[in-house]
Amino acid sequence: MVPLDSLSLSPMANEAAQAAQAAQAGAAPVPSGPPGLYWLLLVIAIVAEVIATTMLKSTEGFTRLWSSVIVITCYEIAFILLALCVKRIAVSVVYALWSGVGVALVTLVAWFWLDQPLDAAGLAGVGLIIAGVVAINGFSKTTAA
Repeated sequence: MVPLDSLSLSPMANEAAQAAQAAQAGAAPVPSGPPGLYWLLLVIAIVAEVIATTMLKSTEGFTRLWSSVIVITCYEIAFILLALCVKRIAVSVVYALWSGVGVALVTLVAWFWLDQPLDAAGLAGVGLIIAGVVAINGFSKTTAA
């Protein structure tokens, strides 16, 4: 077999050839795309989850059509993007960030826009969640899948 390095292929063709060789060797192909893309997908997944969770009450038990459609669609987007993210970022990091940032954002959205009360203990809890997210992003070496 001719080594891929010696061939002059387009990036897409080269990627397909590498995936085919990896499949023949029994190894899972490494996902393509810049690493920053997966972090962007994670941010979009978090936003989709926050929208869905925030709108959940407006579905009135999934009896209101358009609210329900938005909630289901946003949750679907969130989970599809999460599945893509764990191909490149460690599942523990993806889930910690998705759930932590999601909880903090839903809490803040509920406080500011839905007029739900948030006391000092609630604010402290959100602060601890944010501190945990900063610790994971700033100090953890476990980010690659």
